[in-house]
Amino acid sequence: MNNRFKFRAWIERNAPFSMVAGFPHTREGKLWAFEDELTGSMYGADSWPFILMQSTGLLDKNGVEIFEGDIVKWVETGDVKYYGEGEVRWQNMSADYEIMCGKDFERAVGIEDDEYEVIGNIYEN
Repeated sequence: MNNRFKFRAWIERNAPFSMVAGFPHTREGKLWAFEDELTGSMYGADSWPFILMQSTGLLDKNGVEIFEGDIVKWVETGDVKYYGEGEVRWQNMSADYEIMCGKDFERAVGIEDDEYEVIGNIYEN
């Protein structure tokens, strides 16, 4: 799966997540709404504050798409087994998605020998 421009939105008053179909914006580029892919409903940022999360383009071991803000469990399946869990975040310094496992440890998402499982997200868990 390689869909880096797929988004979902979290609206606290309207859980669960909405899959985003479109982003109306102003001429200055300010995002002011999004269209729900399933219902076609429009949610404006002024009346329905929302948080957008981008897809990493990866699936976990169960076929679940991994997004920013997801909590994932990972296992390195090489000769030496390492494991952990943390939040998937975009890192500007390295220009990639990483799993934040505490303050002092980061793990790049998408390492070939790793196995991932989405176990929640930072908004619902």
